[in-house]
Amino acid sequence: MKLCLISDYKDGLDKSIRRKRFFVEKYPCSKILLVDPNLYDFIFIFDNGKLLPEEVSRFPKQKIFYFSEGPDQPEESDILKVSFSEEAYSSNFSNFNFFSFSRKPTEWINHCCDEDFFYYSKNEPPVYDCFLNGDYDEDFIEELSSKYKVVFNHSYLTNAKKSYIFKRSKIVVCNNEKDSIDKAIFEAGGCGNFVLANKVPSSEQFERLFEEGVHLVLYDSLKECLQKITLYAQEEGERREIGKTLNKQILKCHTSKRRTKELILKLK
Repeated sequence: MKLCLISDYKDGLDKSIRRKRFFVEKYPCSKILLVDPNLYDFIFIFDNGKLLPEEVSRFPKQKIFYFSEGPDQPEESDILKVSFSEEAYSSNFSNFNFFSFSRKPTEWINHCCDEDFFYYSKNEPPVYDCFLNGDYDEDFIEELSSKYKVVFNHSYLTNAKKSYIFKRSKIVVCNNEKDSIDKAIFEAGGCGNFVLANKVPSSEQFERLFEEGVHLVLYDSLKECLQKITLYAQEEGERREIGKTLNKQILKCHTSKRRTKELILKLK
């Protein structure tokens, strides 16, 4: 079986598919016009949000598996791109609900962690109090930085560098403006981190994966986030126990190897 991945993501899916002994070629989204659909049995398109409808429509519908994170309010072009595929997937709850409401069969697929990088290592001493992932206002950052040693996630961080920082951080804080589960939750969980994340509107979907107070802790506002950072920075035992439980859940259900197996089953 010959597969083509069109994606800008640097994760473990392509490696995992190769381990299944499938022929795989990977193209960035910017090179999608170079892909010859006649060479492949199936084409996985992980849309970075910049692909044009005409770039997607050139592929045979029965060959495409289309994945979209997309905006919370999809535009006409987003819906059009989804219509060109045999099967569509989204990790954004609002996006998923919108496509489904538009009578386009859409499955919700959540993120995963690349287990080659994001794994638990108990011998790593903490260097940072908080790893911040997402957007925060200046007052929040100023107050937090005055009390704790803080490090920020940046788009230029490689998986190796990010996992290095995760393993040396006491608390990973996620503030995701989209109605979706932040990928950093899966990556931090793979490293055994305690995760503090904001609540999202589609809480029922969130609860399908993680239980609050068991796998991670949620907050309603940045003010509450500060209060919970203060609490759990002192509660080392509880912090470690929740991080350990999240780690078990990630290893059981949300590694790239597991996600690849789920995708491959859809091809058969």
